[in-house]
Amino acid sequence: MTNTNLTLFICDLLSAAGSFTLLIGLLIVLFSTSLHGAAGQSDDKGLVVKASKHFRTGLILAILGALLLTMSASFELIIY
Repeated sequence: MTNTNLTLFICDLLSAAGSFTLLIGLLIVLFSTSLHGAAGQSDDKGLVVKASKHFRTGLILAILGALLLTMSASFELIIY
């Protein structure tokens, strides 16, 4: 394996890790939020989004995954 092939393989691993981390983060964000009707509202105009304590963790994971994807893409552009 040459250095270029090894570096591209590492970039692919970074891309896969970034995609997985982004997916897990977005799923955590999706399932940690819920819509609730505002008090005293019978129609659908008073909806409030409530997030659990895991919302911040999911957001951080999604941001880290996006950064890993960006980093791997920029490394591949540098190699080529």
